[in-house]
Amino acid sequence: MLIELNRLEIDKMELSKSQYRLAKEVLRMGILRRHEQWQQKLAELLSRPFDEEIGNAYDRSMLITRSARDWFKESERMENWYHKSSILMAIEWLKDEGFLSDDEAVSIWENGQ
Repeated sequence: MLIELNRLEIDKMELSKSQYRLAKEVLRMGILRRHEQWQQKLAELLSRPFDEEIGNAYDRSMLITRSARDWFKESERMENWYHKSSILMAIEWLKDEGFLSDDEAVSIWENGQ
């Protein structure tokens, strides 16, 4: 059901208590997968040899610092996704970005009745 809805319809939807509980679990799963992706990218950056693209140790440290600062901001925004008013939009975004499957998103409706 979530997959077929447009963003305006999602904004108008009301979740039951059981659906909201399931939505929080699904959202947490997607957010954790997003965290894993960021950590993998950071590990790749750390494992790369110094070269013209990466630069020297100082340059890499600055890349890591910038990336961590940006990640912190994104993580703070993701914490706001747990509010009832934005949880469905967040799940839809995580699904669109490949962090959740269609089945996981639909489980809110199928199992939350």
